[in-house]
Amino acid sequence: MSKKLVLILALFSTALLGQKKLDRFLTHPAKAELQKVDLSDCNLDSLPAELALCLQLKELDLSDNNLSEIPSYLSALPFLKELNLQENKFTGLPRSLADAPALERLLLAQNPITQLTLTADAFSQLNYLDLWDCDIQEIDPSICQHPQLKEIDLRRNFLGTRDLEWLFECAPQINIESTWGCNCD
Repeated sequence: MSKKLVLILALFSTALLGQKKLDRFLTHPAKAELQKVDLSDCNLDSLPAELALCLQLKELDLSDNNLSEIPSYLSALPFLKELNLQENKFTGLPRSLADAPALERLLLAQNPITQLTLTADAFSQLNYLDLWDCDIQEIDPSICQHPQLKEIDLRRNFLGTRDLEWLFECAPQINIESTWGCNCD
């Protein structure tokens, strides 16, 4: 079998798995009781409205889709603690989630985010932010005033020494993972 045919079959198989995941979620009889939903790799451009019914949801995996925005109803989910948005098309932090009452972990690795702005009054419970391998070139100083942020992953971004030096100084309470000072890529 040729390599090209194997690749096509693998991509088709992955698409089928994503569709099965989505179908399982859409037909689940007790959405209000779900605490974890995995809709990763489902080729989603938008989210199914049925997610608003998941009132006990704590973890939502939407990684590896084609999402660029999040509907505001997700911020009304009272128990949502972790949201995985890795490998989508976000260009910034999803503002529609700024008022999410319980969101502690936001994973946005490998999105085309060029600027990071995180004010003290947004994402009030956020303590971990994953921005590994984004395109970040600029960080707004307001991040230093965020009351809950404890850890941020900034590895593999376009940040120079000056960008990170001031951040380390103004935010000593935040564990900043970066490639600053290393000879890696």
